[in-house]
Amino acid sequence: MEEPHNLQVSGFDFLHIPYDERWEPLKPIIVEAYLGKNGSGRPLTIPKLADFMKKNHGFSAEAHQYRHRLRMWDIRRRTTTQEKNDIVAVVGKRSRPGASTSTVTIHQGGMMKEVDKKQLKRFLKDTIRHQLVETLSPGTFFHWNLPYDAYIASIMRQADQPSPFGPITTTPRYLNVGSPEAITPGGPAPDSTPTTALITQKTLQDRSNLFLQGRREELLSRCNESDRRIMSGWLHDYWMHSYLTAKFWGRGPQQWTAGLVSEVTLVGNNLETPPNFSSPARWFPAPSPRTSGIPQPTSLCRWVIHYGEDRGLVYETEDSPPIETQDEFELHDESSWTPWPSAETQNRTLQSTMEESFTRSQFNATSVDELPLSNELIAQAVSKSPEELALESCAFAIMSGNLESVSNLFGPGRRFDIGTIYPYHLAASFLDGGHTCCTVMNDLIIQLQDNHPIALNNIDPDGHTVLDSLMISILRSHTNLAPFEVSTSFNHRTRFPGEEKDICGRWDADSPAVRQLHKEGHARIPQQWKHNFCHGSVQAVCHSMISIYAPMSAPKIDTLSGLFRHRCAECGLEMKMGPLHVLVVVAFYLAQRGMDGETLFGAIACAVCLLVLGADANMEADLSVADLFTSAEGDGCQHRSITAVELAEQ
Repeated sequence: MEEPHNLQVSGFDFLHIPYDERWEPLKPIIVEAYLGKNGSGRPLTIPKLADFMKKNHGFSAEAHQYRHRLRMWDIRRRTTTQEKNDIVAVVGKRSRPGASTSTVTIHQGGMMKEVDKKQLKRFLKDTIRHQLVETLSPGTFFHWNLPYDAYIASIMRQADQPSPFGPITTTPRYLNVGSPEAITPGGPAPDSTPTTALITQKTLQDRSNLFLQGRREELLSRCNESDRRIMSGWLHDYWMHSYLTAKFWGRGPQQWTAGLVSEVTLVGNNLETPPNFSSPARWFPAPSPRTSGIPQPTSLCRWVIHYGEDRGLVYETEDSPPIETQDEFELHDESSWTPWPSAETQNRTLQSTMEESFTRSQFNATSVDELPLSNELIAQAVSKSPEELALESCAFAIMSGNLESVSNLFGPGRRFDIGTIYPYHLAASFLDGGHTCCTVMNDLIIQLQDNHPIALNNIDPDGHTVLDSLMISILRSHTNLAPFEVSTSFNHRTRFPGEEKDICGRWDADSPAVRQLHKEGHARIPQQWKHNFCHGSVQAVCHSMISIYAPMSAPKIDTLSGLFRHRCAECGLEMKMGPLHVLVVVAFYLAQRGMDGETLFGAIACAVCLLVLGADANMEADLSVADLFTSAEGDGCQHRSITAVELAEQ
């Protein structure tokens, strides 16, 4: 074997320096010979390194001495797993063409070491080969309810945590990453190397697993801005597609395509000369001009009229024949939408439709090759997670107000942990007094009473009861309060749950006005859209209270609330209120920070409803009025036990 060439250095072999002091001057020669960077291109083993230094530089040392010195200098040929993962993260986040491991060097022992591509390729191939397909975590899809710009606006910046939307994460100090050469305008993009292609594949897998695990902010922090926009838009499009599919299940379009969703939700249902069609295949969207401003919803709310059937009356009924074909309807006139053929509703489920839509990418026009995620890996996860996807379909059915789309999931023998999506709180957050009123809440309570009774599922992770969620919906829709003013659990949120659905039916998540609002980066519903606590909202809230507390299996009505909690600075007591105390505070804010025309009729109606349902008017709670409504000043504890009536008199 030919010996590596000697590097000429100042002082040559440093023979004039005492032996014990020659290690440091000879360090560059020793390290480069050991790593194979001195012209030969071949690294030396420790015994051959000792022989090389003795023959070529007159420096005699034992193998164990070289091992000790190399450890002390932190010089090693092996690239650690942490270093490999960091290299993958750094290169994978740089989407600029030409990004390569060739531009990466490792600072080690005061010297720069090139990345060992063979080691990195072996690591990548082995990792990719053993990649496990995750299952869906609760809320994997239904939490992506905002497009990118609106989601950015919804994030409360925290001083002690980095923003996932800031600049690319700082490269580890021990890595030096050079910029790839600029591409000549009009010239061909550089070819991807095999190692870079593997890095891209692993990056997509890692991001996909973060997505499947529900680690949204960490996922976003792993992407550059371009990738974040593509990914957020893609996932929000799937959310909107699933929402529309659930909402209009059983009537109207049988298959929602990306173009159909855009035409209905971004243009609206008021076009002139709308086309007729009997199936999506016969409809072709025409280009429509973009509006320059955001249309404001009507100020007139809807009001669902309830009526009860007299059980003493018996009617003769005759079953209608099954529908074999769907009649034609006008796309932009929702009232004309006709029922699906019976075979469609019998042979399809919302769950299977969501899986099919995702697998076939029917909801978005973006090519899977452009996605910063692995569509294949996520599709596999969707396929192997039937229970989790069933939960997703239930969430979309509840939010959209159409439980018929998941009626098959509540039948005998179907057991899955629907409690993980907190269905009752979700129904209260997406209450729609203009269309469904209390029916979603009522149907859930009836259908889930055996396996997931509301009494045992009354408190969510934020510490809120289902009644709290109803109160939040009132404050969200009819005051200008911010989330952090209502609950300490909302300290880092800028929007309330369910803002995209108006409690009195004037807008919904798929309304063109709401979609345009979110598209322009607004996360919250503007104050000028809101109005006073109207009859439609009052009816929906009161009827929901009756559905919750009238049955024998109802939760305890006087359960302490999770809203407007305060802690005494003196003794540390957490001050919690009963339901009537909370209603007094809600009434105060409706009067002080509500919308024009507020009469407090709704607050009084809710109070009467709670009292009739059994709320204890004599229940006391340790409260400080100063903490609730003003800035508390003075020494000592200021809280005392008071009833809701005493609180109202303050």
